[in-house]
Amino acid sequence: MRLTDESWSGRKGRITMGMKRVRKALCFAAVATGVIFSMPAMHAGEAPRSLEFPADSGSLNVRDFGAKGDGKTDDTEAILRAIAATGQSTGYDWFHDKIVYLPDGTYRISAPLLKRYTNGKYASGMLLLGQSREKTILRLADHATGYGDPEKPRAMIFTTSQLLDGAGPYGGNKDYPALGEGNDAYENFVENMTIDVGLKNKGAIGIDFLASNMGALRNLKLVAREGSGLAGISMVRKWAGPAILEHISVTGFEVGIDVSSYSYCMTLNDIHLSGQHVASVRNHLNSLAIQDITIHADGVPAIVNDAPDGLIVLVGGELHGSLPARPLIENKGSIIMHGTSIEGFEAIAAGTSWNSLQGVLTGQGNWKPAADAWKLPVLNAPEAFGEPVKRWVSVAQFGVVEGDDHDSTAAFRKAFASGAATIYIPHGDYAIREPIEVPASVRHIVGMNSSIKAGGEWVKKDDQGMFQIDSPSAAPLLIERLAMRAGMDVFAFEVSALREVVLRDIPTTGRNFLLRKATGGRVFLDNTCCGALHVSGPAQVAARQYDTEGGGVRVYNSGAPVWILGIKTERANLVAQTVAGGRTEVLGGLIYMVEKNPAPGAPAFSLTNASMTASFTDEAWEAGRHFETYLLNEQAEKTTRIGREGFKPRSQGGNGRMVPLLQGGPPAAGNQK
Repeated sequence: MRLTDESWSGRKGRITMGMKRVRKALCFAAVATGVIFSMPAMHAGEAPRSLEFPADSGSLNVRDFGAKGDGKTDDTEAILRAIAATGQSTGYDWFHDKIVYLPDGTYRISAPLLKRYTNGKYASGMLLLGQSREKTILRLADHATGYGDPEKPRAMIFTTSQLLDGAGPYGGNKDYPALGEGNDAYENFVENMTIDVGLKNKGAIGIDFLASNMGALRNLKLVAREGSGLAGISMVRKWAGPAILEHISVTGFEVGIDVSSYSYCMTLNDIHLSGQHVASVRNHLNSLAIQDITIHADGVPAIVNDAPDGLIVLVGGELHGSLPARPLIENKGSIIMHGTSIEGFEAIAAGTSWNSLQGVLTGQGNWKPAADAWKLPVLNAPEAFGEPVKRWVSVAQFGVVEGDDHDSTAAFRKAFASGAATIYIPHGDYAIREPIEVPASVRHIVGMNSSIKAGGEWVKKDDQGMFQIDSPSAAPLLIERLAMRAGMDVFAFEVSALREVVLRDIPTTGRNFLLRKATGGRVFLDNTCCGALHVSGPAQVAARQYDTEGGGVRVYNSGAPVWILGIKTERANLVAQTVAGGRTEVLGGLIYMVEKNPAPGAPAFSLTNASMTASFTDEAWEAGRHFETYLLNEQAEKTTRIGREGFKPRSQGGNGRMVPLLQGGPPAAGNQK
């Protein structure tokens, strides 16, 4: 968790962007010197698969609480009853909340959907998952009470934070009693539905989203008809992120996506926006990492980055529109473009319209090309395996029993060896005392927001994972919604086989997250927290929304290609150590020391006969709580240092810095300050 106790002042901020897709086959033709965008498993123009859960999964179906989904009945209270039934606060063990499931239907509501504990306080851990994006529809009643005034905005879905850090109800200038703000907004998810703000609701917000460390908006369609809708997605409360938005389309609204907060950072992937009346994306102070976003702006700016402290990294993307009197991008901060195409960009940099842009835009007109900054291919996770729920197999059938005092190792092994392709783990907490091998027959492990603990009798080894992927296969493996409570010397996952592995919505409580050995295949991380990565070998590791917290080395890269879209670190640490010919690329995010720097000479990034490129913001509210050296670069027998001096301060607070482009390797050049 974050232990910030400082404040920020400012107003809103917004941003969006898009990317042109290349044929899927090209992802296998990537070379070290080229940029290749692979076809994602799904984009916002496609309907996701139907989502269903087994009866004993532990999820809560809103129909069981009285919701009708007939488009006529007011289902507000029924859905709120289901949300309230997910349980009370579990403190810093924040990964225990149950899923609230909405089967296909049209659910009419008239007030915000939110979560409170029985003591009346705002809660975290609201997980609203619909069956499908096209047929699960949440619709606000026309002319709903409280939604008519744009000066008093009101959300259809309102996710909130607990108050765990002891800072008091207004610590860090958070208005917790009124707004549920803060940095304990863990495990907030909204997925697989259409959100319609109805008619004559000018003050309506589709989703007022706040999440911390790990949360997501996914597979959503947000729609505002003419004269209705203030913002599709609002993230203007303290403090936004880290979290991810992906596979989302927003049509209409005054502003499509609105972001404002000095702390922390957000990651966006596969976003489509059109029909906004003020701006498609507006960013104020935040650090945004954006891949594959397409904007069709009609008479308004596509992106407004309205503060000097705002950082936006655009990977790919297409911005369409024409404004005779205004540029398509309005920028006071820094915008990094990597393979981005913009219609009418000559208003900022002559002769560059609709090219695949590589460079840094500072302010409104300072454009610096950076053609050689990025070397790694931009790879999307392979398409997820899906089969009917009736073919899923529960670990409970093989004797897995809840409770940390029960050793379920043998039962897990039996379940995984059963030949079933999809294994699910009903909601609950489980324990194992030895590693579990995942055979090639298993293609999908669904956690249902369950957790597995490395038990007290575990043989502690630095190179051992709780789940071991050591059987090669051409079929990718997806593991999702499963908390791994690893011991301090245990990795959650160990990948040594030539197999693609996708790890999604997974927190770890131990020090280590992933050990990918030299023989292992490609690994994709999507919305993960909080342990470290140890990576070697030639296969790429690609992470989106990677929150890593604690001391030591957070990313150790020995000879591998490691690509990260949106990173957030916390504490005094070495963000990434890259050695032996490895390459690390970090596109967007925030590094945050929090405490007093115990070793002022220690770098944030280090290279030993390796290379890197990174774009990020550095947050430091007080003097001495920052990195003095951003990069220590050792190449052959020559060592160079790049310090924080010269990089532009973040003026809103303390001693933070804007770092649009940090590069190192043979040769090290092109740092933009």
